[in-house]
Formats: sequence, C-alpha cells, structure tokens
Amino acid sequence: MKRFSHLLKAAFLLLSLLPNMLSAQDALTIVAIGDVMPGTIYPTFTDLADEETAKHFFDEVKPYFEGGADVVLGHGPHVTRGMEIYNGKFIAYSMGNFATYSQIKIAGKLGIAPIFRIRMNAKTGDFIEARMISTYQVNPNKGPLIDKEDRALKTIKSLSTTDFYDNSPAISNNGSITK
Repeated sequence: MKRFSHLLKAAFLLLSLLPNMLSAQDALTIVAIGDVMPGTIYPTFTDLADEETAKHFFDEVKPYFEGGADVVLGHGPHVTRGMEIYNGKFIAYSMGNFATYSQIKIAGKLGIAPIFRIRMNAKTGDFIEARMISTYQVNPNKGPLIDKEDRALKTIKSLSTTDFYDNSPAISNNGSITK
C-alpha cells in the first residue's frame, strides 16, 4: 500500500535540505510545493471502491505538510478532483490533464483542467485566497485553451463540496476561491 513512499521520502529530503541552502539574510519567500499523482480515475472520492482505498489516498497526500510543504498540487489521475483546505493549507487533489502530448486521451472530462493563482501568507504558508481559470484541450498537440464554459471550475466546485464538506473552500462562479 505504500505506492508513493519513495516520492514522499524524496519530498521530505528536499524540504529538509532547503533551510540549510538558504542564509538568514535571504529576502525571499520559499514556497514548498508537494507534487503528487496518487489514485485512479474515479469521479469523486466517495465513489472509490471502498472506504479503505479512500483513506489510503488521503494518508498519502497529507504527510507532505508534515515534511514542510505549503501547498500540494495533484496532477493525476488524468481527471480534475476536488480541493481542500487542510490545517490552513491548500490541496488540489488533481488538476487533471493540462498540456499533454500525443498519447494522452483528452476527450470529455479528461481534457479539462484548472490554472490556479494562489495567495498564501508569506510567513506561515497558510492559504489566503486563490483564483481558478478553466482550460480545455481539443488536440493533444495544441492547447490548453481558456474554457468559456468553466467545466473545470464547475467540476472542482461540485467535487470539493461532495468530498470535503467543512474543509471545502468557497468557490464562486467567477473562479474566486476563499476559505
């Protein structure tokens, strides 16, 4: 069940090295991003084969924050999934397919994806607000394009509410995301 343990170890190693690589005088903000591609294609987490599988998925993602990540951005399994604010931190469980090449299927829900602009507290890394823009692809070698139908936004808004209840961020129809 530890499919991604090697990725977590690599992320923890990188995050543990960052403080030693920077001096106290550095006037720059470091944002640690956890990059994860867990799971299989299911419309919602509540549709996962069983509760144990869903729990395992969440158990794989949340330790990134213990390793120092400020935000976790999932990019698999080829479909968009919900978002959660976990202990003040932003998680996008899957941003789907964004800019793919010839072998990736992009029909229907496989071709939509968000672009996020995330604002965080510079000292704590806690989520403040974000903006989401929906995109889509029509050809694996061309795209992404702005989606005027906002399919990624509508999908993520619905899945966030379904899967994360109280931890779901507020997502407006114009793409504004708040706690």
